[in-house]
Amino acid sequence: MTRKKTRSRSRQRDSYRLNVEQLESRQLLAGDLVAHWQAENLNATTADGESVSVWEDSVRGIVAAGEGEPTLVRGGIGGRSIVRFETADGDDSLVVAKDDSPLAGASDFSIVVAFVTDSSELLGDVGDWFQGTGLVDGNSFGLTNDWGVAINSSGQIVAGIGAGFGNAPTTVRSTRDRLNDGQLHVATFTRSGGDLAIYVDGDQPNVLTGADESARSERLAIRFGMLQNGGNPFNGDVAEIHIYDGALSSEEVADTYDQIQSFYNNEAPAAVDDVYETVEDSLLFAVPVAQGVLANDADAEQDPLTATIVDDVQHGTLSLRPDGSFIYVPQKDFFGEDRFTYTAADIQPSNVATATINVLPAYDSAIAIGDQYKLQPTETLSVNAAEGVLANDINVDLVELTAVLESDVTEGSLSLSADGSFVFDPQGFARTTSFSYRVNDGTNLSSSAEVSLVVNTPPAASSDTYGLNEDSPLLVAAVDGVLANDVDADGDVIEATLLQPPANGSVEFNSNGSFVYSPNAEFSGDDLFSYEISDGVDQSAATLVFLNVAPVNDAPVAAVDTFFALSDQLIEVSAMNGLLANDTDVDSAILSAVLVGGPLHGTLSLNADGSFSYRANAGYTGADSFTYRATDSIDTSAVTEVTIVINTIESLQQVVINEVHYDPNESAEALEFIELHNRGSFPVDISGWSFSDGIDFTFPDGATIGANGFVVISQDPISARTKFEVDSVGPWLGRLDNDGETIQLRTSAGALIDEVTYKLGFPWPTVGDDPGHSIQLINADLDNDLGGSWRSAAPTPNAANSVIVGNSPPHM
Repeated sequence: MTRKKTRSRSRQRDSYRLNVEQLESRQLLAGDLVAHWQAENLNATTADGESVSVWEDSVRGIVAAGEGEPTLVRGGIGGRSIVRFETADGDDSLVVAKDDSPLAGASDFSIVVAFVTDSSELLGDVGDWFQGTGLVDGNSFGLTNDWGVAINSSGQIVAGIGAGFGNAPTTVRSTRDRLNDGQLHVATFTRSGGDLAIYVDGDQPNVLTGADESARSERLAIRFGMLQNGGNPFNGDVAEIHIYDGALSSEEVADTYDQIQSFYNNEAPAAVDDVYETVEDSLLFAVPVAQGVLANDADAEQDPLTATIVDDVQHGTLSLRPDGSFIYVPQKDFFGEDRFTYTAADIQPSNVATATINVLPAYDSAIAIGDQYKLQPTETLSVNAAEGVLANDINVDLVELTAVLESDVTEGSLSLSADGSFVFDPQGFARTTSFSYRVNDGTNLSSSAEVSLVVNTPPAASSDTYGLNEDSPLLVAAVDGVLANDVDADGDVIEATLLQPPANGSVEFNSNGSFVYSPNAEFSGDDLFSYEISDGVDQSAATLVFLNVAPVNDAPVAAVDTFFALSDQLIEVSAMNGLLANDTDVDSAILSAVLVGGPLHGTLSLNADGSFSYRANAGYTGADSFTYRATDSIDTSAVTEVTIVINTIESLQQVVINEVHYDPNESAEALEFIELHNRGSFPVDISGWSFSDGIDFTFPDGATIGANGFVVISQDPISARTKFEVDSVGPWLGRLDNDGETIQLRTSAGALIDEVTYKLGFPWPTVGDDPGHSIQLINADLDNDLGGSWRSAAPTPNAANSVIVGNSPPHM
């Protein structure tokens, strides 16, 4: 491995972070660091733009708790984080509880605060510090041994101490003003006995002597960004705060200022391009840290750097580590220049630098790949170099290749050129011949490759037409199949392949051209499918097979009918509702009804259009029937039976109200229903019957209830289907009353069929005691207007009641 570098340097490992650690761990000449809050340390616990709820110092873990919404802003100063205090959305501050104060009982002390503000709303002027805008404060309006650091309306740092009740506090101001200029400033306040001093940045201090020398109060909290008593909020950024137990010397103040300035005035690192070399098809190219991409990169603050990839390599795989070392594996057979780009970062990224990897070539022999060409017997094949035998050969080293003939064709004539182009004349030959060649790459000859020359005339297919009858399959043998009129000029065996199946039927298609076509039921007209043929080399164009399906008459289909009549009444049925109304004929022919056998218990007059009149014999009730056929004038249907049920009002009253669901558990859902039960042995026509009083519903025409059957009428058929999984008719108008209701069932003529008046309370069952229950007849033959004939049970719509107890007398 070799490496070319543009420059190199040694790296010092010192940084402000290390300086701070050393500063915190050593004994100062004038005082010890007892608390240090640095916004950069919040990055581990607080997201950018998130409110700071807890700010912990790095010396003893003293917690400053957030009030309002002081916010962490990453990259706020020189790429470093700051805590932002804003008054626009309310006052923000952080508070150290009095029991945790590192200045409780302190005599000499120092406070350092790094801040930025451009506020024009600063408070205070020439008064005491607690009239200014609070930065770091533990004041009690000077009424006790308090202290604080603030900034006044002139942009001066003001700081002071109190001497207790009845004694004037002492305040010292910085010589510099207009510190609200939006720049980073470091203010240091020291107290040594009766001497107070304020330092701003690297300026000489302003010193005031003769101040109170007593220790500070042990009962005061510390507040950042506001006065301790909750007033005069700060609008700006605080980067860090130091508290020392002792007064710093001027040299130590200057040293601390230099360290803070260096930390927050970080210069972005400078990344320098790199160049590396490796060899084609090397297993891997590993570059250690000492020769890695960071080795020649520079940082003014000598911070540790981290490498981050920007654009990856294009011709291999790269694994770049943060320390600048990397592993690169080139793609197989690649040689030339590959590159990636990266940045070197401390807290800020550097410029984007490029690392170039020159992959030196290693010899790769050329590889000849076989080819195939096609032509017709009457053609001469001329192939240029771009499509010749060398066009698909592998030439990793990109050297000039030449084709060397090894074995000639056995049929026809061949002329092969060094650039891979050739001319072949089949001279009337048809079938397949071949020749072989090798590739010369200037160093070696490749292994042999074969070139196949397929000389063939494509087969030709012709369309076909077949006829068949409706509803009958067409069976076509190979001798009469689709290949019978197809040809291959070379005499090759041909096979057929189905392309598009028919639209109005199905086909079983065989490669020898035979097939079976089955038209869809009742289809007549024209259908078609398509196919192609192959001689094993070429295919024909798609070819159509036409199918003419001739119509064949279909016999009509007659369906059974049932009609209803009252005893001793004439029933007259129109053609619209007559025997032929539900009969069908596929050919849509006009149908006629032909009587086969008349009724046994009445007289019938049947018309050809299916209309008829019928009167039962006097006094007869029950079922009567007759038979007929439907004819289309060519064919007739099977013999079909027509049933006529003759009822009396008394027999209609075999239909009873059998179950009532008036108090569903889901009161908000439409789940009420009434169930009818036909106790009789004949179906009943309930067309036009209706419910009145509690609800309003009329049965549609054609509605019937079968012998011993059930019909459910529901408030909402869709809800009933979902809840009970039964079909019903409806919906009805109105609702059933939970406290009692009268339900009447009447015929279309108004005759009363059944009536139920249920009530709330004995002897009627109370369904509300069991959620979702209905009331059900215990026996359909009992008087259903008596409460003792009913029981409460889980609903059983469209089925026998679950409370049936046999032919028992009702309970009063």
